[in-house]
Amino acid sequence: MSSFDASFAVDYQDARRRFIAIGAHRFTFIALEYGTYSREAVNKAMREESWLYRRGDPLDGTVLVRSRQIIRQTMDDLSRC
Repeated sequence: MSSFDASFAVDYQDARRRFIAIGAHRFTFIALEYGTYSREAVNKAMREESWLYRRGDPLDGTVLVRSRQIIRQTMDDLSRC
């Protein structure tokens, strides 16, 4: 551990003790994002992710396996007619 790492660990432990002593109800946390994507890019990515979630990833082997199962069942059922 470098001197910077040791210093950070001490500061973190001290901050943690003070946080517990004061009580979590006295803190408000915020986050600031840098370099985020445009709203259009995020919406496009969410639509694509939703499509994959609902329909499955066509590049995933499980889709191919399940498709073959359904085709085989269909052919078996048709052969009984």
